[in-house]
Parts: sequence; structure tokens; C-alpha cells
Amino acid sequence: LAALGWRIVVIAALVVFLWVLATFLWTVSASIAVAIVIAAAFAPFALRLRAGGRSRTGAAAIVWVVAVGVIGGAMLLLALVLLPYAAQVVDGVVAGIDELKAWAGAVDLPPELGLQVQAAVDGLRAGASDFVADFVSSAAGVITVVVLSTFLVFFFLRDGDKAWVWIFQAVSDQKRERITEAGGDALIRVSGYLRGTTLLSAIIAVTDLVFMLILGVPLAIPLTVLVFFTGYIPYFGGIVA
Repeated sequence: LAALGWRIVVIAALVVFLWVLATFLWTVSASIAVAIVIAAAFAPFALRLRAGGRSRTGAAAIVWVVAVGVIGGAMLLLALVLLPYAAQVVDGVVAGIDELKAWAGAVDLPPELGLQVQAAVDGLRAGASDFVADFVSSAAGVITVVVLSTFLVFFFLRDGDKAWVWIFQAVSDQKRERITEAGGDALIRVSGYLRGTTLLSAIIAVTDLVFMLILGVPLAIPLTVLVFFTGYIPYFGGIVA
């Protein structure tokens, strides 16, 4: 138990240290994380092109162009459809919060529950009011992350497997084989998860659009785009949207 305990303490300390380091270098950390996720989603296509006879650079370049086009088109769609209506969406959220606050005041709730509801409503209103300002203030950092991750995706697609071998070069052959097998399985699962989530988010967004148009909900199209992108957040994305 002692031998196991100190190893757990060391691992926990390492996780905390890496988390603090990633917080200080959040631009680099976010760029690497985004690039890894994107590269994982498109890596199977690059591997198929290599198996078909393409060079590393050629396969990575083709898949990189497709990935940039798909993700860039999605971000452009988000900007064109959602941003012009961002202020109206925020105003609508604030108005809905005010109605919720008025309803909470009209209903005879227990004092403790009433205070909790009041605090939640005030927090939602403050968050909705500051959303646009926070987004504008962090736009430069977001653009930096986008630019860095765009270039990193190409290098991950081209030499990701070489980097994997280099990282585990000190591990024995048997352990490296097991780690590589697990890493390949993880790559396939992450790629399939992202593609499946994209398809599911699109289906949910389209069905929500139909329902909103039937019910006459204002700003149905920007809300549909919001539903699609929040679909990538497990469990809570759709509820929040």
C-alpha cells in the first residue's frame, strides 16, 4: 500500500504541475489540444492515402487542405449566421431570464430555494450580459490558437507516428508494441466518435430547426447553428443550447 500510495501522490502532483503549466501557456496548450483532436479525426484518411501509394507529405497536404476547408467553412458559417444576431440572442436570453425571475418571485417557494433560484438567475443574467464582451476581448487569443493549430495539424498528419515512436523510444519493445496498439485503437475511436458526433449534431440541429419553424420561434436559424456546435459538448451541450 505504501509503494502504491507514493506513486499515486507523485502522479497526482505531476497532473497538477502539468495543469498549472498548461494554464500559464494556455495559448500553446489550446493550440496543441485542438490540433491533436482535428488530426485524430482526419488521420485515418491520411493513412489510407499513404497505403494507396501517396507520400507522407502528399497525403498530409491533401487531408490538411480538406480539413482546413471543412472546419474553416463551418467557422465561416458560424460567423455569417450567428454573429449578426448575437446581440439579439443575448437580449432574448436576458429577457427570458427576467421572465424566469418574475415567475420565481410570483411562486410561493421556500425561502432557501427562493434564494438559490435568485442566485442562479442573477448568475445567468450576468453571464449572458458579459458573453459578447468576453468573446470580443478574447478574440485575439482565439485567432492565435486557430492559426497555430492550423499549422500543427499538418505536421501531426505528416509525422505524428514518428513523434509517437520518439516519445516511447526508451520503452522496451514489448511494452512499446502494447502502447502503440492501444494508441492506434484510441485514434480509431476518437476519429469515429468525432464523425459520429458531427452526424448526430447535424440531425439534432435539423430536427430542432423544423420544430422551431413550426412553433414560430424567433432567430431559428442562428439557434440551429448554435445547437449544432454545442452538440460536441457531451451531455450538457444540447441542454444549454
